[in-house]
Amino acid sequence: MFSLLATFTVTSATETDLSCLKSIRDSMIDPNNYLSTTWNFNNNTEGFICRFRGVDCWHPDENRVLNLRLSDLGLKGQFPLGLENCTSLSGIANLSFLNDLKLDNNNLAGHIPPQIGQLDRMKVFTVTSNRLSGPVPVFTHNNIPADSFANNTGLCGKPLDSCSIHQMKFFTHSKVVL
Repeated sequence: MFSLLATFTVTSATETDLSCLKSIRDSMIDPNNYLSTTWNFNNNTEGFICRFRGVDCWHPDENRVLNLRLSDLGLKGQFPLGLENCTSLSGIANLSFLNDLKLDNNNLAGHIPPQIGQLDRMKVFTVTSNRLSGPVPVFTHNNIPADSFANNTGLCGKPLDSCSIHQMKFFTHSKVVL
C-alpha cells in the first residue's frame, strides 16, 4: 500500500517512522488541511519530516520522530488507524523513540492500541476531548495521569474507573485494529 522512494538512503528505524507517518496522514480526515499541506513525502532529503506540522525529531537533520503533537487540528476518524502500518512490536510500539503523543481536542473514535503502553520513552500521552472508548492501555514504564484521558466517556480502566463486565465482554469480542 505504501512505497518508499528508492532514493531514500536511511536506516530501518527511519523508514518505519516514514511509513508510520504516511499511514497516519492517509487514515485521518483532515478537514482543515493541516496535515495535507505540510506532510509532503515527495522530499528525499534527510530530516524533511522534522518540518511537518506536529512532528518533532531527535535532531532536525534526522528522520527519527521524537514527539507527535496533533492536538487541536480538528482531525477525525478512528484512533489513527494508520498506526496499524507501524509494524515493529505489533503497532505504534514501532516508534520506540517517541516521547510525547498529543491528540487532544480532535474527533477521534475507537480504541487506544494497547501497544502504546509499551513505549519505554513515552512521557506524555494525552487524548482528552475525543470520542475514544475501551480499556486504557497499561503503561508499563510511565505513569500517565487520569486527566490525560478526560472527556472520553467510553474509556475505562486504570487510572480511570474500572471497566464493567459488559464493557470487557464488548471489547473482548470487538476487533482491535492494532
